[in-house]
Amino acid sequence: MERSKKASGWIPVFCLSVLIAAPLFISVASALPPVADFTGTPTTGSPPLTVAFTDTSTNLPAGWAWFFGDEDYSGFWARTADSVGWSGREYLTSVALPDDSIVIMGGDDPAAKNDVWRSTDRGVSWERQTPAAGWDERVGHSSVVLSDGTIVLMGGSHEGILLDEVWQSTNNGEFWGQNGFGGDWTPRTDHSTVVLPDDSILLMGGFDATGPTHDVWRSIDGGATWTEMTDPVLGADWGERGGQSSVVLSDGSIVLMGGFDSLGPTNDVWISTDNGATWTTQIGAAPWNPRYHHTSVVNSADQIILFGGDDGAGTRYNDVWMSSDKGQSWVRRTASAEWEGREGHTGVILSDDSILLIGGGMNNDVWRSTNSGMNWVVMTESAGWKERRDHITSLLPDGSIILMGGWDVWGNDFNDVWRSVNNGAVWTRVNKSAGWPPRHRHAGAVMPDGSIILMGGDAGGTLMHDVWISSNKGSTWTEQTSAAGWPGRAGHAGVALSDGSLVLMGGSDGGSLNDVWISTTNGATWTQQTAAPGWDPRAYHAAVALHDDSIVIMGGSNNGIRLNDVWISSDRGAGWTRQTAAAGWSARSVFAAVVMPDDSIVLFGGDDGALKTDVWRSTDRGVTWTQERADAGWLSARAYHSGVVTRNGNIVMTGGYDGATAYNDVWQLETFGSELRNPTHIYNTIGTYKVSLQSYNADGYDSERKTGYITVTAPAPPAPPAPDPGTSGSDSSSSDGAAPENPAPAPVQEPEQQRQQLAPPQEEPASSQERSAAEDPGEVSESYPIGFKGLSFNADNQNTLSVDLAAASDIGAVVSQYFNRVEVYQHGSPGVLITFYGSNFTVNDQKIIGKVDRAEFRTDPLTGNITEGNVTGSVRADLFALTTRAFINESIRQNVTADAQTAFRSAAARRDLDIREVAFTLGVIKAGSLQTGSANITMTIPSSWVERYGGREAIRIGRIPSNETESELIETRYLGTDQAGAMVFEGYSPKGTSLFGMLAIKAQQTKATPVPTGGEPSPEQKTAVTTITGMFGWIGTLLTGNLLVAIPVILLVTAFIVYTWRQKRQY
Repeated sequence: MERSKKASGWIPVFCLSVLIAAPLFISVASALPPVADFTGTPTTGSPPLTVAFTDTSTNLPAGWAWFFGDEDYSGFWARTADSVGWSGREYLTSVALPDDSIVIMGGDDPAAKNDVWRSTDRGVSWERQTPAAGWDERVGHSSVVLSDGTIVLMGGSHEGILLDEVWQSTNNGEFWGQNGFGGDWTPRTDHSTVVLPDDSILLMGGFDATGPTHDVWRSIDGGATWTEMTDPVLGADWGERGGQSSVVLSDGSIVLMGGFDSLGPTNDVWISTDNGATWTTQIGAAPWNPRYHHTSVVNSADQIILFGGDDGAGTRYNDVWMSSDKGQSWVRRTASAEWEGREGHTGVILSDDSILLIGGGMNNDVWRSTNSGMNWVVMTESAGWKERRDHITSLLPDGSIILMGGWDVWGNDFNDVWRSVNNGAVWTRVNKSAGWPPRHRHAGAVMPDGSIILMGGDAGGTLMHDVWISSNKGSTWTEQTSAAGWPGRAGHAGVALSDGSLVLMGGSDGGSLNDVWISTTNGATWTQQTAAPGWDPRAYHAAVALHDDSIVIMGGSNNGIRLNDVWISSDRGAGWTRQTAAAGWSARSVFAAVVMPDDSIVLFGGDDGALKTDVWRSTDRGVTWTQERADAGWLSARAYHSGVVTRNGNIVMTGGYDGATAYNDVWQLETFGSELRNPTHIYNTIGTYKVSLQSYNADGYDSERKTGYITVTAPAPPAPPAPDPGTSGSDSSSSDGAAPENPAPAPVQEPEQQRQQLAPPQEEPASSQERSAAEDPGEVSESYPIGFKGLSFNADNQNTLSVDLAAASDIGAVVSQYFNRVEVYQHGSPGVLITFYGSNFTVNDQKIIGKVDRAEFRTDPLTGNITEGNVTGSVRADLFALTTRAFINESIRQNVTADAQTAFRSAAARRDLDIREVAFTLGVIKAGSLQTGSANITMTIPSSWVERYGGREAIRIGRIPSNETESELIETRYLGTDQAGAMVFEGYSPKGTSLFGMLAIKAQQTKATPVPTGGEPSPEQKTAVTTITGMFGWIGTLLTGNLLVAIPVILLVTAFIVYTWRQKRQY
């Protein structure tokens, strides 16, 4: 009985042990970053060598980024967040059309604009209707939309000249015609206009040459003629004013609010029930502060919503107010909306009563509220932060990116701090005005504990030598020192090392510097490491810290002389060794460089006298460099941008400057080989490969690199043939009758030789580039092979993909498997890349199998020639089915046929345009069982041809379908220039492949309005995987080592303590 009684006590003891140990187990798993490690099997073999990798990282990683050593960094960068297209501006106008699309017009950025943009998705993405409408650039104008969708634009100011013009557009702002002058109303700006239920237009107040006005005018014919509604001398009872807002209620009454009169901003509200002839005060002093340049809208319930504005003394509001009784009383919906305070914005209300706020305060953001202004969400795909240059970005241990400071093209410095938790797709402002003075060209670093250090910079012309620290992801900042030991400077570089020391290098204090300083106290105190490091003085250079704490410094400007040398220090900046005197990339400054998880260095963009879009990589600590891409694919070449590497190894670029425009876009280059925990990778090329793994969780990340881990060797030579029975086992004889003593083995074929031999000639189409050139000197053509026996994909068959790796190897195709896609590159002259997007691709019995979400193919450029030089054409198209070998036949023809000329002219005429010239045509024809969808056509043309025929705004791509009656001009956009200086244009063809032409157009004689350039498809947004952190992190920091050892020890100790206590109580 006693023994039984004692034994029963172990049940609560064990339960108590588990309760104590469980939170410790959870906390250990969540409070420590991973320690990366891995294995691979096999590690040697001949191609194609399939290696299965296994993650052996400890501390429960939640994500993995593998680098197998054969990654290709030559892909285009994907836009993660985009500027909306139109520049940040204020004093613009907008209307909501009957189809709920939104059109914005003109404004100040701070140069007056006359471009027109349209959004059909509630402001998320925008298409430019025209870069230059027929009316002059202007600000302070007004616009309304009539019931039939006609847009009417009135007045404004052009370069200080007040205007009284009236313009109309009946096609969503694409073309404009002047509908007369204002008649009797004086030229003016900052007036307000509304449309009454009978489609008449009412114009009220504003500023003319004499100051504020108080007249009211009405037009019943779309603005062609006007009648004054108020007494010509007395005017409206609300007195002279401008910058007011006004709305029309469902009963036709007009409500006017606020504005700026002779005494300053006002907050009175007036109403008219007789088309503006007489007015009555609703309230003399509304509860909202006096203001002007605000906006108001009215919803279907006749509630008026007023938001934003300026008090005339520097305060810009972001409050929202609502009135349900025609302006007599007001309720505040929010004192501080999610958008920053502003003036000169515009707003519309859509058919579902949601409100859109657009621009203002030099912003180009769009916000939407679905609850009468109480809450707002950003609609634009822009980053949220203003366009800027010379800012810095840093990656925190939790994987979030922090952006700090910078300045805009007008010289305004920033001291805001923004954070993104999804690799730059969405940003949240964590500090509108940090404690440090606004600045640009500063340096920053992230310490091992995750705190952020900011050092020096240019604050409005004052060179700083202060140091600031934030320990809460940029939310608050503490000054470490106001005067560091080093002189004030800008354009310097700084890195943080694993031991917590900070190293600062070079910069400019009016002249270039080459001193090196170190701090081991988070920037509070500094010691000079060297005054003469060996490298030339420089500023606007880049520096990175490798994983062994070596520091690599590169490029920059020595008092205006650009550099492209590379130096390395292995002793925290005290001593330096030159890696190369002249790297492969051109001498440059204000570029960006980052270090990857595999310790390679990637450099991109900058200024070498011309702005760059190239990407370079070094895998040997800066000694040698390889150009990964001559044109990264950004919207514009740029400098003064910033770059950072995310935990999954992707490179994120933010902002920058192209010599005229600052940007707030975000671009991302995917570099990793796989994000699976235990991936399989196929090596197709002979060589030795370094493999790297970066694993991460919510508490940090760690990387492991194994040099020479995978060795891919040449296949063994084939065995010699069996002896002929007639020779009694002797070797076969040579031509002279003597048998060779050591017959040479068959040579190992290089991959290119294999491809040439394995191409099945009977499947090739009859045409080839050489034959067509001989038959017609003005034409070149090529057949691109797409697919092979062993590759099948059919959208009608549950979107299943099957790739036979042995069959791919037989024809020389290179197959690459990633976490979200499979790529098949079929070599040719030129080649084609097929990409299958999906997930859960598996390798079994030398076959890749998986479900496909979508597929596409992209051809390498085909090169032709016109009088001015080389031209190219290529196609990227959606792929729906591929069940056997097929082809895309492409041809470039300089001598455009008469039929094609006629078809293109017909397409232009339908848009009231003429054709100046057709440079060449690109034919894209499918052959075989190939089902495709929409296509993007890329064509390049020498800039001399473009300038000769009207400049890049005149360029369009035309399409002549093979089975339809009408040709068309397709949506066209300018992408930039290629490495040879040719201009690159892209056309979007929703109807797929056909015959395309590079056209230069002009308006017909009856039209004087420039033609709009096609808009740009909005980029897809990406989301990052978030990891839930565990409990009791404060306990977990006490434990180190292997959990399999720690947990049993905790259980045993707890059980022993409780057992001893029970024993004492019994005796």
